[in-house]
Amino acid sequence: MQSQEEGNLVIARFYPGEDILASLDEVCRRHDVRTAVIVSALGQIKQFRLGYFDGEGYRQKDYAATHELLSLSGLISRSDSPDEYRFHLHAVVGDEEQKAFGGHLFQGTIEGTGEIVLLKTGIKARRKTDAAGLPGLELE
Repeated sequence: MQSQEEGNLVIARFYPGEDILASLDEVCRRHDVRTAVIVSALGQIKQFRLGYFDGEGYRQKDYAATHELLSLSGLISRSDSPDEYRFHLHAVVGDEEQKAFGGHLFQGTIEGTGEIVLLKTGIKARRKTDAAGLPGLELE
């Protein structure tokens, strides 16, 4: 993984075999991220899990095959523990027939390349599980 920062922008390049969430965590630590928005992301992922919140919990599905990472959006914030990051990420992927689908990204492994751009902010935010079981955003 490589990353560089200029102003509030962090650009990261992930390599095949890297865990996307673990690599994002490392980028956040390296660049002292408090809260960040994913501005852009593309590449390929495999062995990933997407989910859909049905009102009672997440219905999750695993995908082994390589797919194009067409888009990744979401927020990165700290958890209640200042040493932990929380990722609320939604991914759109495309298959070999160029059909797109997506959902909440729970895990994934980079294949080919992963290029992600983060916009850092000083806004204090954290995730707190609400009555519906969702880890909702709380602004401090």
